[in-house]
Amino acid sequence: MNLKNSFCVSLGVCVAVMLLCGIGCEQPSVSLIPDRIHTVAVETFSNKTIRFGLEEELTRDIIDEFIRDGRLSIAETSRADSLLTGEITRYSLEPVSYDENYIVEAYRISVEIDMKFTDLATNKVFIQETGIPYAVTYYVTPKAGEAVGTEDDAQERLASELAQELVNLVLRWR
Repeated sequence: MNLKNSFCVSLGVCVAVMLLCGIGCEQPSVSLIPDRIHTVAVETFSNKTIRFGLEEELTRDIIDEFIRDGRLSIAETSRADSLLTGEITRYSLEPVSYDENYIVEAYRISVEIDMKFTDLATNKVFIQETGIPYAVTYYVTPKAGEAVGTEDDAQERLASELAQELVNLVLRWR
């Protein structure tokens, strides 16, 4: 075999390996959400916990995140193509770090939520998840590199970060 044929065979083998490995070609995106879905209504999440106000904060942050992303516009339920509903089912606050005198340095807020994303034209449920966990930690005493915070501060951060996660969950199917 001459040099030219050897090069062509090698090149062919490389291209075949790249295609088999997925290098150089995009994976087809699979969408559960039809292209006709352009708007979403977000109902205020219900709150089955003792932490008052978290449901309103989370719902507001979810709406803000959809607006920021821009792929689905926010609409009233009567005019929306889809609906996002949810429920906060668990809220806990627990110490996670102590100093040498057994004084709490940090707490973790943990929540679990259920959510459902539905096509309002067909009532088809695109996504339904239960018991989605999320947690944030905050420090109540000064510690190197960490800001001191309150439970309210941590709750705001939790709502914002969880909203991003939920909107990403919905939009990854888009």
